Amino acid sequence: MGLVLQLIGKSLKSNSIYCLEDDFRYKYIAFDKSPSATTFGSETYYGQDFLFKTESGRTFVFNAPYPFKDKQNLEAFRNGKANIDNYTNIGAYTRLIEDFECDLYENAVVPIALAHKYTAISLEPGSKVLDLLSKSII
Repeated sequence: MGLVLQLIGKSLKSNSIYCLEDDFRYKYIAFDKSPSATTFGSETYYGQDFLFKTESGRTFVFNAPYPFKDKQNLEAFRNGKANIDNYTNIGAYTRLIEDFECDLYENAVVPIALAHKYTAISLEPGSKVLDLLSKSII
């Protein structure tokens, strides 16, 4: 979704939020897939995707929990999940994203940057380990 996010992000206004509706998803993001017989997320997802462009111009995709106790009434679910007014904590979510923005990775928040930092093998020690391993085998 990285390239799609870059392309979409260019046309979004700064400090704006958009609900990723099913029609948009199937037209521009998952255009090679057929729309679900029910509705996207009714069987496997627990939240709605949103696009958020911060005041600094970075674009994020985040998922907010569906504001329904269940998904039994598919018509109500389909009509209500894309209505941003149903998500009472949306302002808190966007403030949290803005608070944790960082420059280490493109459009990353601090927890993601930390995950990259502590799970990736750095070049110098990683190359030394590979050198030692290859020398011991040869």
